[in-house]
Amino acid sequence: MRIIAAQRINGATRSQTRRCHVIARRPLSLPRTPSMRPHGSRGRPALRFTPSTRPLATAAIPVDENSVPILGAATRARELAPELYRRLFELGEPYVVFDDVLGNDVRGAMLEDALALRRRDRFGPSQSVGSDGVPFDKEAVLSCEVEPTDFDDAPHLLAFTRDWLLTLPPALNALLGAERVSPREYGTKLAVQMASGRYPRHVDNACVDGGGPRDKRWITCIYYLQEPGWDAGGALRIYVDCDDDDARGDAQGEGVDVAPTGDRLVCFFADRVVHEVLPAAADRWALTLWFVGNDDAECAADRAGAGLRAAHFPPG
Repeated sequence: MRIIAAQRINGATRSQTRRCHVIARRPLSLPRTPSMRPHGSRGRPALRFTPSTRPLATAAIPVDENSVPILGAATRARELAPELYRRLFELGEPYVVFDDVLGNDVRGAMLEDALALRRRDRFGPSQSVGSDGVPFDKEAVLSCEVEPTDFDDAPHLLAFTRDWLLTLPPALNALLGAERVSPREYGTKLAVQMASGRYPRHVDNACVDGGGPRDKRWITCIYYLQEPGWDAGGALRIYVDCDDDDARGDAQGEGVDVAPTGDRLVCFFADRVVHEVLPAAADRWALTLWFVGNDDAECAADRAGAGLRAAHFPPG
């Protein structure tokens, strides 16, 4: 399966075609033991995971019979889905913030996973793609896609990602009355923004026809791994009153800063919300999940207006 050009790193080939691509397809699985259990009731393989040789970050987190951490992420996704639906789809709010999503023990374990991956040199320069289709590195920002083969170092990150990606799409689709969020396609990125680094103003998915790679990412969810009450900067600045004209250059729309405090989840439409990340005085960790529109019509060329495209592909 080919991958969104802006997200693939670590030496992989980047596709430059003008088609919609997604990062991965289901089933979302982690490494299996040699023995495989029978298929589940829906025809998907029942997952068995290779136990991690790294001690769990905290004894407060139980594990299942396959030594996979039990985080409660699937339960939280089901609990938060109605409020996410109400505020994004019914009220039309530009973004939604949830605090105390999983608890400090789980957050801390996920941060330990991220640090373990960094020690193993799993990160590379985080990239975006310009209007000419050429990738460029973001300044002082590193990222990686956590793979099933990383389970030994990152069992909590993978368990969270699996549970959230398998649970939220059907929960939202039940509220939407149709399968508008793909249960098969998704995107992920774990990123660390170092001191002096920042994310310039952009739209995650400008969905441009002829002006850059098109993709189908629809909803962005960002989970922050810092300690609760973290005050070293790195705020997510969201332009909540930003129309097409305002999105160019110095946006005139009102900017709202959301602190990247630990155990916080921020959700917004990937193709509509202009945002940036301000400089931080210390390493700022974030795990981003992208939920994909299930209909190719969701990737229409005019979905992001000219102003949003300008914000995503700034001159120079």
